[in-house]
Amino acid sequence: MGRNTRIKKELRKCIRGDSNAIVFIVAGCASGFINTMAGSGSAITLPLLMFLGVPVSVANGTNRLPIVAGSAISVLTFNRAKVLDWKHGLWISIPFTVGALAGAELATCKWRGIGSQRGGAKGSQSIV
Repeated sequence: MGRNTRIKKELRKCIRGDSNAIVFIVAGCASGFINTMAGSGSAITLPLLMFLGVPVSVANGTNRLPIVAGSAISVLTFNRAKVLDWKHGLWISIPFTVGALAGAELATCKWRGIGSQRGGAKGSQSIV
């Protein structure tokens, strides 16, 4: 059985039943609202995913997808409102991009070490 198949089977166990689906929907809406207003909506979704039995690496990877989508929507919205300074924004994005790449590399190196010792996941994954 492939790794992705095993992960999907584990996730189906976590999401079984209407009550868990409702919890995911409500938490997703609350998280999106909080993220839009103040940030840190992940403080709701990440612990919830782990509480419902989703493996940590999968929960973390899954949690990143709405963050990327929200960021893209924010850029489009600010651009449409003509309040986005592209030149300044691109300059600011350089150190953030370098930091994100370095952090991702460090995180995946750490996971590789832990994963090989415990037979766990290697790197971040997501529910798709």
